[in-house]
Amino acid sequence: YDEMDFYGGYNNAHTGPDYTNYIILMPKEYIAQGMDIQADMLFNSTLPDEKFEKERGIVIEEIGKSSDRPEYQINNHFQRTFYAGTPYERPVLGTVSTISHLKREDVWEYYRTWYVPNNMTLMVIGDFSTSEMIESVKKKYGPYPAGSIPERRTVKLNPPGKLRIIRVNGMGKFPKDSRYLSMGYLLPPPTTEDFQAIEFLTEFLGGREDSILKTLFEQEQHKNLIHEISANLEFNLDFSVLQISAELPAEDNVEDVVDLIRQAVRDMEKTAILIDKIQSSLIARATHEIYLQENLHYYGMMKSPHLVAGGYNFLRNYMTDLMRVTPQSIQKAAAQYVSNQIPVVTVMSPPLEKPTGETAPQSPNRYHKENLENGITVVIKENQDSRVIGIHLLAKERSLSEGKENWGLTEILQRMLSE
Repeated sequence: YDEMDFYGGYNNAHTGPDYTNYIILMPKEYIAQGMDIQADMLFNSTLPDEKFEKERGIVIEEIGKSSDRPEYQINNHFQRTFYAGTPYERPVLGTVSTISHLKREDVWEYYRTWYVPNNMTLMVIGDFSTSEMIESVKKKYGPYPAGSIPERRTVKLNPPGKLRIIRVNGMGKFPKDSRYLSMGYLLPPPTTEDFQAIEFLTEFLGGREDSILKTLFEQEQHKNLIHEISANLEFNLDFSVLQISAELPAEDNVEDVVDLIRQAVRDMEKTAILIDKIQSSLIARATHEIYLQENLHYYGMMKSPHLVAGGYNFLRNYMTDLMRVTPQSIQKAAAQYVSNQIPVVTVMSPPLEKPTGETAPQSPNRYHKENLENGITVVIKENQDSRVIGIHLLAKERSLSEGKENWGLTEILQRMLSE
């Protein structure tokens, strides 16, 4: 970072569900030095032990701060449910447990396996001669050899066979007067020819102020059922997901809201979006594209998912393909992908409150003791009220076995065994 600062550059990174984006912004007269710094960082890092421990602490602290935020809890609950059994269910930050037990050797092995040129895409934006820039890229990034990366397996998901509402309670600072509903529809990946129609379907369903869902819940008979509702489209190399999110009063009937939303989704195949609305949306999107292109930092961040999920052609032809969308293609996409699909539904409610006054009846404790053939003594306390199981194994006689000259030996052994 000191060297980057010397040249007036900016160096940063962010990690998404299936990629990490490393960013540099440089004055164009120092772009060669910036590329040197980035290439050296990506291909020649040594990951010192002291830096690893420092970053471990920072990540654990960040997890702690994030886990208390309602939106983090809501999103994690939905992702664990929707993506269950796939790598996408894992939180980007990890958990306190996984980070605490992570070894520097694990990170090193991951780095040496995956941080190779044939697993990377380089996007360069700015005022330069393309031919000269290509030569610079070859010089700065070209000498590093390709690696042998594991074969990628396609991640497959199937919609549920029947409707289930997966409910949990929030924790910490979670609001006590609201419930949060998430609904997910499984859709094809960005490389599908219908993807741009799916994007418009998402926008007109719940991505704008005059969207179908917002209009539905502004009607007199429904206006008290929700506080807010929206729809967005997430995508990766394997599939995309239409996610509908709503904030509800704590006492309202979730089932009624789910039924209304599902009916609105089913009706999309019969709802003809006015061509004027599509045209106005295209103008807004084109304007946003121009704005992003003038902001080199944000353009790379916003377009990274497109490059990873759809490749260069998807990014290059994005606006052209959007302009081919018609009211009929939106209806066709709705009929083909969502009208008859059962969504994944999750609800997060306020934290459970401890009962006041009269205490609820408790299950009796049951105790059991048994000595196994190898000499270990097993003591069991059973209680049907507990939602957690704890196991404690006691290695006895520390004071007698260490000896005067070996005080602290057992503590060292315990730490080594726990690594």
